[in-house]
Amino acid sequence: MTNIKRHIFTSERLGFRNWMEEDIAILDLRFVKPLDIDTLVLLSKKYDSWYIFSDSCKQGGVLSAILEALSEKNITNISLKSFEYEDSFIEHGDTKRVEESLQLLPTQLVNLI
Repeated sequence: MTNIKRHIFTSERLGFRNWMEEDIAILDLRFVKPLDIDTLVLLSKKYDSWYIFSDSCKQGGVLSAILEALSEKNITNISLKSFEYEDSFIEHGDTKRVEESLQLLPTQLVNLI
């Protein structure tokens, strides 16, 4: 399952069926660099709770980049929760089992939110 599909599926399991029309936004950051700071500023005006779903580690990952960008713009009204994995060795294997061990499956994410 691609990241964006995982996020849409998770939002649907949280009860957001028409996420484009509701008080939820999904921003696909396929590439962290260059970070689209203008979009982050716009989103910060509408949403004050952000969930960071990424298949990267927390240390130096997407959350770090977003926090740095928000700090540079003096944006402090955002509550952020990251679902990135810890900076440690990850066993290789079946993708679903690896994602399950990292608690990245949509059903697991719903329970963590």
